[in-house]
Formats: sequence, structure tokens, C-alpha cells
Amino acid sequence: MKKITVFFFVMLVAAALSAPAFAASYLSGSYSFVKTADADIYDGIDSGEISFDDGFGLLVAYGIESDGGGRIEVELGYRSSDFDEWKIDGVGTFDVPGEIESISLMGNAYVDFVPQGRFSPYLGVGIGLARLEEKVTGLGDAHDLVGAYQLSLGGRYRASDIVTLDLQYRFFGTSEPTFEDVEAEYSNHNFMLSLRRYF
Repeated sequence: MKKITVFFFVMLVAAALSAPAFAASYLSGSYSFVKTADADIYDGIDSGEISFDDGFGLLVAYGIESDGGGRIEVELGYRSSDFDEWKIDGVGTFDVPGEIESISLMGNAYVDFVPQGRFSPYLGVGIGLARLEEKVTGLGDAHDLVGAYQLSLGGRYRASDIVTLDLQYRFFGTSEPTFEDVEAEYSNHNFMLSLRRYF
């Protein structure tokens, strides 16, 4: 998945940069409903799985867009999901209070398929870094800095010459983090509502 993401990121950046001159810059803000996938864990002896409650995300981005529909942007994101259950193989299932948080810095590239239309579907990819922090109530915190990638599919509605509204699905994943010698996983499905303001 990560190799495919990098390939499409390079292709979309190349397409964006080869498009007509960039015509506008923008700022965007997004709220995301976050569904974090169950994560396998392994500490060298015991293995198990963590499940998560539904969470949320907040993202801001600055980008530039061409008349031909190419967009590139830099994005800062925050996501949080509470723990649901911890399952330790051969031991049992436990309710563990706490959460996992991610702070990501991503470079994204998009292609709008109907750039001059009021409505346009689009595809996007991104690569970057994420700081993941596992917070277990009463036991402390652990964190790791890992590579991150994302794939996006959405549509934007041009409400005016300077404002657009976006609905977007996004898959966000990272390389495997390690928290205090415990190997884990992190990925989630994001359903996003965004407001974009052009300058």
C-alpha cells in the first residue's frame, strides 16, 4: 500500500506541476469522523489486539491550485480515538482506559476532474510523518515518530468564487510504531467535511 501511495503521489505531483500556471492559493479546515482499525500488538513474548471507539480529527492545510485542476498542499492534522478493548492472546480481554493520538504533517497532491465546474470529484494522495502517542490512564504515555501516507476520494462544491465545500473519504496509515518495546499498527478511515477559502 505504501509503495502504491508513493507512486501515485509522484504521478499526481508531476501532473499538477505540468498543468497550467498556478492560479490561486487557499486555506482549508476540516473536521473528520475517524474510525481507527483494530491494531495487532506484540512485545516479543505476548501478542494481542487493541480495538478503538470512534474518534475525531481536525486538519488545516495551505495549498495552491492550477486552472487545469492540479492541487498541491501541506497539511497539519490531529486525530484521537479512545481505546475500546485490549485482547491478550491466551490471557483475556480487558477494558483499558486511554487513547491514541496522532499529529501528522503531510504533503498532498490532488487532481480535480472538472476544475471549472461548480461540482468536481477528485482524487488525492499524500505522504509525510506522524507522531503517534499512546496514552494509558494511570500508566503513562509512549510515543513514536513514523512515516505516514493517505489516499483520498472526494467531491467539492463551489459555493462562490472564493469558497468551496468538500466531502471526502480518506484512508490514513503509517508504518508500524513501537511503544515501549511493544510493536503495534495504526490506520484509520476518515469521513471528512471541509471548508476551503481561496485568495
